[in-house]
Amino acid sequence: MPQVTDPDLLDTEVQELFDRVPSALIRYGIGAMCLTLLALFALAAFIRYPEVIEAQGIVSIVPIPHRVVARQAGNVVLLVKEGEQVAINQVLGYVSSRI
Repeated sequence: MPQVTDPDLLDTEVQELFDRVPSALIRYGIGAMCLTLLALFALAAFIRYPEVIEAQGIVSIVPIPHRVVARQAGNVVLLVKEGEQVAINQVLGYVSSRI
């Protein structure tokens, strides 16, 4: 399409574009899409989803934990509490000897 620079011609071309009635497929298709979208939103408002899902399972880790045996008598001092999150190579506790 050639470039139009005359404002009067541009106005008439734009006016012709706006005067043209869209086809029936476009008119009814837009309405059908809007109704479908509205129905989906209405349906989503009435469907309730559970917020908590209960399930049973087994949690295992790899590698398997190793048993640690102290070579001397003493008191075990834990530096972390049960359920506390720990970092890699963090000291969890030590054995305090009486000597």
